[in-house]
Amino acid sequence: MSRHSDFLDDPAFKRAADGARAALALVAAHHSEDPGAAGELVAMCVLTAFTNADGLTEPHVGILARFAPDLGQGTGARIDDH
Repeated sequence: MSRHSDFLDDPAFKRAADGARAALALVAAHHSEDPGAAGELVAMCVLTAFTNADGLTEPHVGILARFAPDLGQGTGARIDDH
């Protein structure tokens, strides 16, 4: 398995993705045109869901840490390059 598939299969990540979907549905339902407010709502829902799924404990945080280099920080790579 790759770091990417480990991350996508992680239960805490899956809960965080559910949080993102819920936040995006709220943004769409309320026709929010404020990208800052929409971003804050998505971040809040994702972080809350991740934390509530024990995402800040091992093995979840280790999976997140191992995946982080794949985000291309400092390399010019983009998240959607993977």
